[in-house]
Amino acid sequence: MNLLLTVATEDPRLKLRINFGVSYRSDVFHVRDVALQVAVRIGEEFSEVLREPEPAVGFLDYGESSLDFVLLIWIINPHNEMKIKSSTRFMLFKAFQEEGIEIPFPQRDLHIRSMDSKVAETLYCQWPLEKKGQENKKKN
Repeated sequence: MNLLLTVATEDPRLKLRINFGVSYRSDVFHVRDVALQVAVRIGEEFSEVLREPEPAVGFLDYGESSLDFVLLIWIINPHNEMKIKSSTRFMLFKAFQEEGIEIPFPQRDLHIRSMDSKVAETLYCQWPLEKKGQENKKKN
């Protein structure tokens, strides 16, 4: 069964959701303030961005690699949605760089319990010389 649902409304406003994540070392209140400043600048750049309802920042979650936020901006013309979202992301990126707010990327620690002796020998031969010297000092 195929179902098509059409929602008709007289309200032409559209709420844009711009998700982003920052480092766990970030001051969440500073992140919120910088994101809201970006929303104001986007409103100055695009006439479609509404002043009411005001832009808002939500702290969504403690993510695996980041503190996760959403910036909410209301617009009147949905035809410019992609352009406004893209400009907002560019502006957020630049503002975070200028404010020293890090946008993290996933990182993994690898714990090896056992490995083939030939692989271990190859890895050890590629280990930096200063590390090998430190290991030898520890053994003595």
